[in-house]
This record gives sequence, structure tokens and C-alpha cells, in this order.
Amino acid sequence: MRARAGEYDTEYSNVNDAIVRMTPCSTSCRRSGRARSPTPTPIASTSCARASGTIRDLIHEIAEALRTTASSLEETGQGIASQFRG
Repeated sequence: MRARAGEYDTEYSNVNDAIVRMTPCSTSCRRSGRARSPTPTPIASTSCARASGTIRDLIHEIAEALRTTASSLEETGQGIASQFRG
């Protein structure tokens, strides 16, 4: 489970990097849209940014849950092993 949590940490970092790379692009697109449209609607880019942040946060929460579960299982395993050692 700890290895899987590490995989999620890597994906969290990848998603975060993608969001950082996309931010200047979406800002540029919004500016370009404002130049052509008298009433700009940045709703799509705002929604996309919000969804991207939500995905990033969800990946982080999964990694944390896996680490917590791994710790709990390790403690349980150690408790059971100590009963056999008596």
C-alpha cells in the first residue's frame, strides 16, 4: 500500500505540473477571447481550473488514505505477531 501511495504521489505531482503549465495558456486564451468578444465568459476555463484542482486534491487524499491504511495494517500485524511470540 505504501508503494501504491507513492504512485499516487507521483501522479499528484504530474497533475499539479500540468495545471501549472496550463495556467498561462488559459490566461492567454481568456485575454484573446476578451479582445474578440464584447462580453467575455471565462466560465469554461474557471470550471476547468476548479475541476483540475479537485482532481489533484482527490489524488492526494487517496495517497494519504493508502498510507494511513498501511500504517494501520502494519500495527495490526505487529500486534498479532507479538501474541505468537508471547
